[in-house]
Parts: sequence; structure tokens; C-alpha cells
Amino acid sequence: MIKTRKLAVFTMVILAVLGSVFIVAWIEQLRPKYPADYGAMLWEGISITDVQFGSDCLIIFVTNLPPEYCTVTVKITDVTVSNLNKSTSFMIPVNETIPVDSQRSFTISYEWTFGYTYKLVLHSTRDGAFNFTAVAPTYSKQVEVI
Repeated sequence: MIKTRKLAVFTMVILAVLGSVFIVAWIEQLRPKYPADYGAMLWEGISITDVQFGSDCLIIFVTNLPPEYCTVTVKITDVTVSNLNKSTSFMIPVNETIPVDSQRSFTISYEWTFGYTYKLVLHSTRDGAFNFTAVAPTYSKQVEVI
């Protein structure tokens, strides 16, 4: 009787393990393999790679990631520039489209101050917000030696 009980417990454990393996394999077949297979789930993959300070302007360099990480072309609607030294913010409208796996740069008019820190936030049509912090160059007066 004890051998029969041990055999029954052993059989139940084996069946439970096999059932679990079957269920996991079945669920894996139902799950999409790539982000693009999710259909309605669209990922924006914008990365601000650099900000350069021009004469009364900011030049923003942006990369949209490759298809493994991002599935849609991103349209930038505006840029919020915050001066962290003075606690001021300005929203500047833009109209830039960045396709998947590409790089773009665009210029916005903005009077910046030497040595100040700025936070830039790019806003997309899908309510994405992409942040970058940049420090303006420090002013150094050049003396001409004769």
C-alpha cells in the first residue's frame, strides 16, 4: 500500500510538471515575437544626442532608434527650453519628422546666456516627452597679443 501511494504521488508530480510545461509552451506560441507584432503598441525611440549653442539659437541633434527598439516615425510638435539658473521656461513650436533609424538636426531661435544650464524637452504628437540637459559654453574674453 505504501508503494502504491508513493507511485501515485510520483505520478501526480510528473503530470503537474508536464502540464506546466505544456501551458508555458502554449502561451509562448501566442505571444508576439517582435515589438512591431503588437499592432496597437507603438514605441517612439527618440534620443537627443547633442545640443549646440549658436548665435541666438540652439541646434538640436536627434536620432530615432532602429526598428528593434522603435516602431514609428516621430513627429516633434514643440520644444520646451527651461533655463535652470533662472527657473524660466519657453515653449517653441516646431514641425520636425524623424523616421525610424535616422538622424536629424533642427534649429530653434533662443537667446541663451553663457554658462547657464538648460533643460530641453521635445514633445511628440503621441504625447512623448524626450529630455536633455545642456550647459552653455562659458564666456571667455580673448585678448589679442601683438
